[in-house]
Amino acid sequence: MKNKLIAGIITAVIIVFAGNVQAIEWTNFVYQAPFDIVLPDNYTNKALRFPVLYLLHGRNQDYNVWQYHSVLATQMDQTNRNFIVVLPSSGGNSWYQSVDKVNYFRSELPAFIEQNFRASKLRGIGGLSMGGYGAFHISGQSDTVYVKDYKSVSSMSGAFIEPNEANLLDGITIDSPNTLAQNISPKDFRIYMDCGAEDVFGGWIVGYSLKEKNEEMRDLLLGYGRILETNLFFYLPPGEHNWSYWNSRIPYHLDFHSRRFKKYPMLSITSFPENVTTTVGAENMRVAGICFKSSAVTGFTYKVEASEKVIKGNITGISNWYFDTVLKTGKNKIRVNVATSTDFNTFAKLELFRRNTSFRVRKVIVNEKSIVAKTSDVTYGDIDVFTNGMNGVGYFRFGDIILPITNLWKRTGEYVVKYKEMNDDYKFIIKVNGKAQKDTTVCNFKWKNKSLIKTNLLDFVFLNSNNVLDIQFGFYGDGTNIFLEEKNDGEKGKFKWNGKWF
Repeated sequence: MKNKLIAGIITAVIIVFAGNVQAIEWTNFVYQAPFDIVLPDNYTNKALRFPVLYLLHGRNQDYNVWQYHSVLATQMDQTNRNFIVVLPSSGGNSWYQSVDKVNYFRSELPAFIEQNFRASKLRGIGGLSMGGYGAFHISGQSDTVYVKDYKSVSSMSGAFIEPNEANLLDGITIDSPNTLAQNISPKDFRIYMDCGAEDVFGGWIVGYSLKEKNEEMRDLLLGYGRILETNLFFYLPPGEHNWSYWNSRIPYHLDFHSRRFKKYPMLSITSFPENVTTTVGAENMRVAGICFKSSAVTGFTYKVEASEKVIKGNITGISNWYFDTVLKTGKNKIRVNVATSTDFNTFAKLELFRRNTSFRVRKVIVNEKSIVAKTSDVTYGDIDVFTNGMNGVGYFRFGDIILPITNLWKRTGEYVVKYKEMNDDYKFIIKVNGKAQKDTTVCNFKWKNKSLIKTNLLDFVFLNSNNVLDIQFGFYGDGTNIFLEEKNDGEKGKFKWNGKWF
């Protein structure tokens, strides 16, 4: 099978991908969230980003029911679908109802998928039985702008039951069918729904006709302005409430979402990873990408926003496009918009962090027995140098105090390294966070013994402008003179830079 079905869990995640194991650390403390994911055959084309269909399972099921009982992966493979399918867990018989679960499906899970897979902003959602209710409920809660919108919504054998019935079954208060219809009818997305004509389901309430509840939902949607065969598609083929029926309908649902996705341009930024913060050092930057479209592109623009500065402009090219822009120091948000002659539009975005390449003093505090120095923009976000050979060798100098630094660095996190030296006379600890948006260096120096020097460090770090704060780590570092303010009759010195920290 060409399509890759991958199991993942969002909390100290291990994701198996293309024969390799990739460890991803990400935790949603509110909602423990496993999922399966099906990748299209051409996912190997690294220049492309793909729409995402989220499929929700039914009551008394879990996310892996699709893997063990459905023809989903086979159908994705045989029909060469050009989108990703994510199969998340509901966390029990939750009816996808509470605020934290709605926020998870609307924002947290899509953000994780878009950051860790090549997923675009185009989204669809569907489900079976309780998952059909969930798809209607979640899409009805979405905003009508940008990434919170779905482009297509579908339901198989949707459990559009009454609130008192769900409360009786699971102690959950759900929306009434009328509330569901009222919430989703004004949205821009198309709706596809079906139910087996013989669906009289006895698993919850004996003789309960979900076929009639789906007909009721259809009539409610029509009453709120939906139009059959235009923005609402409804079918009652032969079938019951079982996998035999659902497997017969999966190809139709995949085709519905596929046709909707194809209406929108497929837009990818290729010069930098989309939706990933990347460090750059130059003011002028070229952003480039690829656009596939089903109709003529009528608008292709970009916007760059950083602090109080906004730059807008037109883009050069269509299928292969680019634009040049000026970046401000700090975080730059870049958004690319494309629209077609048939009024379908989409966008891509990324963040570029432009470094300030000057050594910056954040805070220095000196008292009789200790020095604390906090700085930024020392290493330019590169901490690999510390844990690679002898590159971490350097020194810390403040006033007349000079401390050598060996290469005994230890990595304590993805972006964090630590240096520690202890002896009978002093303890010296350095902690560096090399993440681009921070690049902070904190040095803690404390005397433990009076035998080596005088007890008051202010004899070595004077209250004047001749105090050189100099930090050097391998290839990186810089120095500057600072002035310590007199506090408490000269017993303490303190300097703090209150400038903006990105």
